[in-house]
Amino acid sequence: MELSNLIEQVRKLFPKDNRDPIHKALHGYIWKGSREGSELLKFISEKEEFSIFDNNLQQLGNCSINTTFEHLAHWMIQRSHDVETEQVINEVTNYVSSSEIQLDYIDLIISTMADCEYQFYNGVKLTSPHNLNNTSLARGLVSDWYSSPIPLPKITMALVKSYTQTINHRKNTDLDTKFELINLPTEDLDDVRLCLSLARNTDYGIFSIASTSSSPDHLPFINSTTSGYSLNTFKLPSIQPSILQLELKNADDILYRFNKLSPEFKSRLKIPLNKLNDFGSSESSISKAIDLRICLESIFLNDGNKEQLRYRLSLRAALFLGENLEQRKLTFKLVKDTYDLTSSAVHNGKLSKKSDITLLDKAAGLAKKSLLKLIKEGEVNWENLEFEN
Repeated sequence: MELSNLIEQVRKLFPKDNRDPIHKALHGYIWKGSREGSELLKFISEKEEFSIFDNNLQQLGNCSINTTFEHLAHWMIQRSHDVETEQVINEVTNYVSSSEIQLDYIDLIISTMADCEYQFYNGVKLTSPHNLNNTSLARGLVSDWYSSPIPLPKITMALVKSYTQTINHRKNTDLDTKFELINLPTEDLDDVRLCLSLARNTDYGIFSIASTSSSPDHLPFINSTTSGYSLNTFKLPSIQPSILQLELKNADDILYRFNKLSPEFKSRLKIPLNKLNDFGSSESSISKAIDLRICLESIFLNDGNKEQLRYRLSLRAALFLGENLEQRKLTFKLVKDTYDLTSSAVHNGKLSKKSDITLLDKAAGLAKKSLLKLIKEGEVNWENLEFEN
């Protein structure tokens, strides 16, 4: 009751502090220096259960931030503007008495929209940025959409998966003890993004600009949105229509089959999957040609045989995809011509003015068809395929 009364007194005197972090750092918290704020801070600092916030590093994902009693008091005051004070106290009490918590790992998707939210079978959710469990992060992303002074691409969607983490605080002077390295669900989110790309037209890449761990609003993380970002790409997707619900379901089916493959084969397929996704960017035709060349070679020339690459690549693609002699001839010619076209981009950094750029899209379609077949039917011994035919 005493803690509840102290929080209530400060909450009634001071509005929610929505100043930007720079102003807070320069001028301090608005309640600091008041009698009511000092009494709250004194009460918290004298309670043993809150001692983990006494100049300790608090782990969020694989990063940490220094926390103090002052930070905890501010979190309680801010939170009391959104929920009842009794709930604030329960949330802090549950945190300090628990050993594990649920956090979110997030991929921030740029310049691509979806018709609806979707929950994939592996637990990854596709959602809008404003629906994230961290209100501060959601507000910042939406605000940047309209008012960011930096010309960054717009965050239009997010891939999110929850994970369990041990509650971990240690003294900021402790240089010997290391934080536990958290196994973040990065691969699950990456798999969803690539399978979603594979379910669409080859011109429509899906790109994540950054990834981060985030804590839900009810957990007392002082800097719950600054766990550190992993920067993923600076490629922009091409102009594309919104992702349809049917495409989301198709991607989920592809994902299910993809995860049934052996870890080694999955890992090898990640190379062409990523390069085919890169082909769907808004980069120049030269960059796209190079990405496609790597994609095709990593699909059909991954057995270490370095002889007659152009011929083997064309032959294997034709044998793998062609259902009859006529189709095999057409596929052989298309891949051979594409190889010649992409060679100019790879070796000269340019494409001939006489180049038929439409070959790139046609060959990308073959690459997509090949990857879908490999995911459905499994690994292929390319040398055996040649001898059998």
